[in-house]
Amino acid sequence: MAVGRRLEQIAGSRPELRTLVADVWRMMLRTGGAHVAGNVECIRFLRDYSPYLVGHDIDSIVAAIERDSDVRASEIPPPVEQIEYRLDGMVLFAPAAEYRPRYNSRPPADDVSDRIRVAIDAMAAARCTHPVASVRDAAKSTGLLPERYCTCSHITSRKRSARPMTPLLQDVLPVWPLSYWQALHPDAASRPSEWPAQFVFMKCDC
Repeated sequence: MAVGRRLEQIAGSRPELRTLVADVWRMMLRTGGAHVAGNVECIRFLRDYSPYLVGHDIDSIVAAIERDSDVRASEIPPPVEQIEYRLDGMVLFAPAAEYRPRYNSRPPADDVSDRIRVAIDAMAAARCTHPVASVRDAAKSTGLLPERYCTCSHITSRKRSARPMTPLLQDVLPVWPLSYWQALHPDAASRPSEWPAQFVFMKCDC
């Protein structure tokens, strides 16, 4: 919260930081630990801070809260049985891959196989004539895998070992293609109204 407040002050003279400020505040919804407020606490908060919530019909929101069943003010448990893989370096709009352990199974040590599967699917969607070889070359040039593993046979085995997922072009919510589009168009990433209705793969130039 302290960082968010400081960035908010700086953003007063640096409008380009507004998106960053909003993202920092939203982080607290995912990572901050706190109890779930009851209806009374929600209403008191909205009344107290209504001068800061200009543009919202506080009275109608309060009425909706009063009509809704109250909730027990309990702690939100942390996802102790959930593993989230993060990259060593920051990558703009890279989607997180999450695993929930199954009965008598151990989650993989990394999400490299998932990324390889997605990359091969993307190359195939772009009508690449050598998708596995292209991903092998990318894995070698980026250091994703040790050089001794950068072979077509190893890349193929990695793809087969990846968890089952909906093919990119059949996914109802195309997280990976949309993330790639947002990386190409960061200025429009904060304006959902400008997002494409469907991601279109350009033909590979191989």
